[in-house]
Amino acid sequence: MKKTLAIILAISLLAALFAFPASAAEKTVYINGSAADGGDGTKAKPYKDLVTAMNNLPDGGTVILLGDSLLEAVADASGPTIVKLPETKGTVKVKSEGDNVYKLDMPAAKAGHQLLLNGNLDIDQVEFMTLTVYGRIFLRGYDFTCGSKVVTNGIHYILFGDMSEVVEAKSDCQVVTLNGGLFAYLIFGSNNKGSGINTNAKLILNNSVETEVDGVKTMTKAVGNAITTAVYGETKGDFTVVLQNAYVPVVSKRWLGNYTGNYNLYVGPNAKVDAYKDFMGAEQQTTFSGEFNVTYVDCDPAKGADGNEISHVDAKVSKMSGADYEAKFKDGLLYKAPASEDKPSDKPTSVPTGDPIAIVAVMAVISLAGAVVVKKVR
Repeated sequence: MKKTLAIILAISLLAALFAFPASAAEKTVYINGSAADGGDGTKAKPYKDLVTAMNNLPDGGTVILLGDSLLEAVADASGPTIVKLPETKGTVKVKSEGDNVYKLDMPAAKAGHQLLLNGNLDIDQVEFMTLTVYGRIFLRGYDFTCGSKVVTNGIHYILFGDMSEVVEAKSDCQVVTLNGGLFAYLIFGSNNKGSGINTNAKLILNNSVETEVDGVKTMTKAVGNAITTAVYGETKGDFTVVLQNAYVPVVSKRWLGNYTGNYNLYVGPNAKVDAYKDFMGAEQQTTFSGEFNVTYVDCDPAKGADGNEISHVDAKVSKMSGADYEAKFKDGLLYKAPASEDKPSDKPTSVPTGDPIAIVAVMAVISLAGAVVVKKVR
C-alpha cells in the first residue's frame, strides 16, 4: 500500500513539474505595413505597426517584420509625428524575417519626427527612420541596442533623457550599444531647460567599418558630429563611453546644460577621436562638476595632422593596458574576456539547476523513488 502511494505521489509531482516549466517561451509577434486591418500578430495575420505589436508584448518579446512597416500608423501624417512606444517590462527585440532588411519608419518623410521609448529596445536588420530628417530618439532612461545590420540616414539625435520631463534611473546603469547605424549626435542629457536626467549611463560604440581603397585605409564615422552631455537642463550621473571600432569626430564635455558627474572615456586601439571640445564654455554660464577622464587602452593619445598630441580640453589623460582594463571591468568590451578554466563541478551531476519549483519537484521524485527501492530491499 505504501509503495503504491509513493508511486502515485511521485507521478503527481512529475505532472506538476511539466505543468510549470522552468521558463515560459518568449512571445513572438509579426508586423507588416501592408497587412490588412484586424491582424492578430500571427505570421498569417500580422499587425500593421510596431506600437500595436508592443501593446501585445507587455513583458517583452520579439517583433519580426515581414515587410516594410511603420512605427505607428497615425491618422494624420501631415506634420511631425511623436510616437511613444508602449510600456514594456522586458526587452523588445525587433528584426526583419530571415536575411531581409525591411524599413521601420515614420508614416511620412518629414523633419522633426520624435520617437520616445517606454522600455528597453533592441533592433537589428532594419532600415530605421530613414524617412525622417533631423529626428530625435528619446531613450528616457531605457537601454537601446542597434545591431550590426541596422541602416540609418545619419542625421538623427539620440538623447538618453526625455523631451520635457526629468528622467530618473530605471536601473543601476542605462546601457546604449551601437554596433550599427549612424547618428548625428549622441547626447547624455535631455531636450529642454525644464527637463533633465538622473542616472548612470554607458555608451558602447562599435559601429565603424574600416575600408581600403588603393592601399589607403579609412574608417567610417561612428557618429556624424559629436558625443556630448547636457544639451539642456540638468544632467546628473556618471557617463562612461567605450570606443571599440569607432571613429568619433568630436567628444564634447557639455553643451547648453549643467552636468554633474564623472565623464569617463575609454579609447581602444581600433578607435579614433579627432577633437575634444567644450561646446559651450563659461560665457554660457553652464557648469561641469566632476572629472573628465580620457583613458587610452593599449594605444597612445590621439595626434593631429602635425603629429603632435591633440588638445584634450582639461581632461585627465592616462593610458591603460588591455589586461588592466579587463581586470577592472570584466565586460569583454574592448578585449575578449579570457576563457574560464574547465574545473570539475563541486555539485553532483544528478542535481538539476534552474527553476526552484522544478528542482524541488525533481528532488522529491528522486527521494520518493529511493524510498520505494529501500522498502523493496527490506
